[in-house]
Amino acid sequence: MALLALLAGALGSCDGSQVVRPADNGVLWTRLTSTGIQNAIYPDVLADSMVFTAIGRDLGFGFWDRLAFSLAEDGAGAVVTGFLGASPWTDYRPRWVRSAMIVYESNRGGDFDIYYRDVDTFDDHRLFTSPLNETAPAPRPNAPGLAYVEYDNNASTAGSANLRGRVVLIPDTAAVPLERIYLTPDTLRCGEPAWDPTGQRLAFSVENSADFTRHLYTMSLAPGDSLPVQITTGASHDFSPRWSADGNRILFASDRTGRWGLWLVHPSGEANGLQLISFDDRGGVVLTPAWTSDGLGIIASSNGRGGVRSLWLLSNLPVFDF
Repeated sequence: MALLALLAGALGSCDGSQVVRPADNGVLWTRLTSTGIQNAIYPDVLADSMVFTAIGRDLGFGFWDRLAFSLAEDGAGAVVTGFLGASPWTDYRPRWVRSAMIVYESNRGGDFDIYYRDVDTFDDHRLFTSPLNETAPAPRPNAPGLAYVEYDNNASTAGSANLRGRVVLIPDTAAVPLERIYLTPDTLRCGEPAWDPTGQRLAFSVENSADFTRHLYTMSLAPGDSLPVQITTGASHDFSPRWSADGNRILFASDRTGRWGLWLVHPSGEANGLQLISFDDRGGVVLTPAWTSDGLGIIASSNGRGGVRSLWLLSNLPVFDF
């Protein structure tokens, strides 16, 4: 990726020494991003490359979140990208579409909209514009489609702003005009859609409007299977589902049991499998986990172990119980 080499030369390397500490159950937490990169969150891995969102300290970007890239899955040499001139907006939730192409959300136009970026040429393409916000894009595996969350910025409901919308499917992002299929009713406050490896099932989180707890749901796009099904329960906040490569488990972050950690749940519900992977540091909040490309590790964002929100690699994972 020629652009990344150029950025590294222009901005300097942001990598730093790694810190490895064992968690309570033997899982190893290794820091991937240095303290020079702050608010590192939303990692996504493709082969040997990683993309995420962060603030680069002392890089002249103010305090606006930007996209960050690394040519290594372990985050080595990560650089935070910027723009010429004043840039009072935020770029969030990048996901790989394919090699050298990502999709992400940005509010540079006022509302949040979905953009595609060629990371070799730095060319951005805005998918469409509307008076609503389009966030949390999730490219569909093995198909030209895209799932995302749509919400009204002027909605009077409380709760997490960009986690209370409807899940929408665009079957073909190259079609003219674009077709939008609403997968969830406006009575559900949905966020964070994630595809299974086949591109036939979605997982997402839903906020309870009464007590603002959050739980995971799944739904199948197969004919006759169009209703969302709740798969986690309890007085907890369950966030950021990500399917395993075999489609048999869903990884997520949660504060269940009163302490933040990473968990696995069976796609048909916690009654058929629920397992703790690792608690975060006491007082830390772990968010937005993603699987490594080989499925043997997890990359997640945590503000534990020093207080600066960084990306951490979890290795030496326990044997999966289901």
